[in-house]
Amino acid sequence: MSDKLKIKPLSGEESWSKYKFQISCALKRKDIWEIVTGEELQPDPPAQGAADDVVRVYKANLKTWKIGNNTAMDMFSTSVSDDYLEQIMVLGSAKEIWEYLVNSFERKTAHRAEGLMAEFWSLSMNPDESVNAYVMRMKEKWARLNEAAVHQQANTVLPDFFLMIRTLTGLPPAYDTFVAIWNGAPEDERTYANLLDRLIVEEQRIQKNASVAKAAAFVTTNSAKPSSKPATEATGSKPKWGKKAETKSGKSTIQLTKQPSPSYQRMAKFCTLASFVATRGTSWSTVQRRLSKLVLRTSSTQPVPEIRGHLHFVAHAWQRFPARG
Repeated sequence: MSDKLKIKPLSGEESWSKYKFQISCALKRKDIWEIVTGEELQPDPPAQGAADDVVRVYKANLKTWKIGNNTAMDMFSTSVSDDYLEQIMVLGSAKEIWEYLVNSFERKTAHRAEGLMAEFWSLSMNPDESVNAYVMRMKEKWARLNEAAVHQQANTVLPDFFLMIRTLTGLPPAYDTFVAIWNGAPEDERTYANLLDRLIVEEQRIQKNASVAKAAAFVTTNSAKPSSKPATEATGSKPKWGKKAETKSGKSTIQLTKQPSPSYQRMAKFCTLASFVATRGTSWSTVQRRLSKLVLRTSSTQPVPEIRGHLHFVAHAWQRFPARG
């Protein structure tokens, strides 16, 4: 197993709580935690003229202590940022380094406790944050606040009731119904462990409902969109250009019922040309003859099915002229 220390470097007050836990665990694993805290002091040298066995035991104990002290100092030096490294590199033992760090980040002042209290009561669950992450962040801040309170006044422990209240009041509006039900639950059931379990279940329910609502919105949106395919592809039938309507003169005309498509617009241009041909006093046979010349001129740029549709449309449009031969 690699002895490389896997601890995120200490960079400031925000990372101190996690760093303190990780470094203490690593030091205990190395069995040198007592050297760091000062419970195991450097051995005192034996009296002058002591027996060889006593001197030998002293030297062995001193060597063990130095190895432990040097190991701890090495762990500190490789687990802090450059700014803090410059501050601890002048210290001579692991105990001095530890005391310096503790005093720097755990000052026994009312100012620190007040600052942590303000941070604790301003915490809230982020939009994309899971319940587990939110609760862990709340508990981490709570532990630091309790620690500051103990330092400010000996044997002061804040009640867990405050932690439960802050966890509930920091939830987003989606959990309002859950909070109301929780507040009405029997007092013996309202423990922090039960709160966490039920919050996880509620989170899963909210996520499921959100997924269902999203799927329903997707179906509704897509069903409301008009088809981008031509009518012949979407329905398999001939395109419906409009609906018939009777004019005052009794003639049948075409009225558009929707926004013209690009193909329909090209057809309208074709009919515009035809309208110049289908002038008053011109018989339908003459119109057909002149239209055939237009077909020959436009067939190179327009597909045959479109031209047939154009002719069909022109046949109706021609009826709009009240005087013809």
